[in-house]
Amino acid sequence: SSDLEIGDPEAPEVENIEGDIDPNGMFKLGTDFFLGDIVRIESELGISGNVRLVEVIESEDETGKQIVATFEEED
Repeated sequence: SSDLEIGDPEAPEVENIEGDIDPNGMFKLGTDFFLGDIVRIESELGISGNVRLVEVIESEDETGKQIVATFEEED
């Protein structure tokens, strides 16, 4: 883990972040957090920060449910 925060000078500059939400995770979309909420995320690279959930695409097929979310950096 690199322990970088979104917005740190060493962290890559981004406007929007897209990622998967684990449908089987401890916190549930639509119960614990909702579109427009500010949430804390951590990337696979260890970069973390507070971001706003701005878009959600849910799909389900024979392999299971998938939730893809778009997050926006908070100033």
